[in-house]
Amino acid sequence: MLPREAEDAGEYESRGSRSNMVGVGAYNERLVLSLIRSAGALSKSELARATKLSAQTLTILVDRLEAEHLVVRNEPQRGRVGQPSVPYSLNPRAPTPSG
Repeated sequence: MLPREAEDAGEYESRGSRSNMVGVGAYNERLVLSLIRSAGALSKSELARATKLSAQTLTILVDRLEAEHLVVRNEPQRGRVGQPSVPYSLNPRAPTPSG
């Protein structure tokens, strides 16, 4: 069962207008961080399934969070069919928000 915020992600994304796209992006980033915080580590494909966002959107979000040092890439998990799964977890050394 998905957390309530994951169930609402697709609905929230579809309601966003052009002027609200920054807000939707921020919401999706918080959603991804929340899911990783709850699970410990998740791959992009697992995040895409949980949030109902496209793989491309998740790649952009996770790459941005990694560039901001909020998440870290873990060792690839081998032994499955296809490409190794790369889980992401919260960065324990993440910068704190200034404000």
